[in-house]
Amino acid sequence: IATLLHVFGGIFSYGLVVWVPSAIMMDFKMDKMQAAQFVMFAWGVGTLGYLMSGPLADRFGRKIVLSLYTLLGLGAVLWLNYLLRSGAMVEFSDLLLPGVLIGTSLGVAGVYITYTSEIYPSRLRTIGLGFSVGIGKATALFVPAILGVIAEMSNVSTALLVSCVIGVLMIPTILCGPETAGRNLDDIVQ
Repeated sequence: IATLLHVFGGIFSYGLVVWVPSAIMMDFKMDKMQAAQFVMFAWGVGTLGYLMSGPLADRFGRKIVLSLYTLLGLGAVLWLNYLLRSGAMVEFSDLLLPGVLIGTSLGVAGVYITYTSEIYPSRLRTIGLGFSVGIGKATALFVPAILGVIAEMSNVSTALLVSCVIGVLMIPTILCGPETAGRNLDDIVQ
């Protein structure tokens, strides 16, 4: 479960962090300054997303918060794809709602890193987490090339959508694991 979360989460995060500025410039014909402003805005909101993810996951559970944050990112990318295909002239202000959703959804990393460390037994926790993160990062090495091919065949927003759809696979993966919020680490896995 932990390794799959890091694989899917890495692909999801890579798409949101790396491909969104390219989509803003190439698909929406925004200039470099507008792309930089979008990234600054999304990351500013992302700070709040990270800060909120912990308390929300503690209060409502890891599974529901992970799912919600992932769906926010997918919703943002679906909205970007809708804007792109609508044929309407897209202004920078039209990108603010996706920016809020993307920024907030970046906090998903705080939840899945916490969750994946909690589901390992104490004696294997650091080794297990290191293994899971390592496999996730190794998988992410191939993501730029694969998404680049998709972007060449269609557009950057479609490649971004593919990364988010793969990222949504975090939801059924986490649903297979135990809920860890509010539990003693020793009680989660024996």
